[in-house]
Amino acid sequence: MPAPGTWTYGPLPSVYTPQGAVLEMLPDNRRMRLLNKVTWTDAQGVSHSADPGLVTDGQSIPRRLWDEVDSPFTGPGREPALIHDQDYQAAEELDEAGLHDQANSLRRAANWTFARGIASRGGRLKAAVEGVGVWIGRMWQRLARD
Repeated sequence: MPAPGTWTYGPLPSVYTPQGAVLEMLPDNRRMRLLNKVTWTDAQGVSHSADPGLVTDGQSIPRRLWDEVDSPFTGPGREPALIHDQDYQAAEELDEAGLHDQANSLRRAANWTFARGIASRGGRLKAAVEGVGVWIGRMWQRLARD
């Protein structure tokens, strides 16, 4: 088991194995597919993962803001966003099964994991800003549903 607070990466399906998440741009030029497993073991020793095949839009940052804010596929938020997106996709499946309380609990946990993951990579200010952004996005979704 990796030491708490560390990031580990699974092998690629080829001989080339760089450090970090390996993403393949999809034809829509907006979403990417994860090609290797990404795991973060937090300071409490709990592992959080994103699996190969995950399709992500990064951090849902609109493309027109990439120059001003940050590209969703670079910087300290990249790998935490992958884990966050995987957890959110699992929460959507729980919602579809009518398990709304479990889905909401998973989303809350995913948001905290996302912020802590960014902070673990030296992005404390970015973690705070992204955390507020996730909260605003969640409130916006609730208002749109009601």
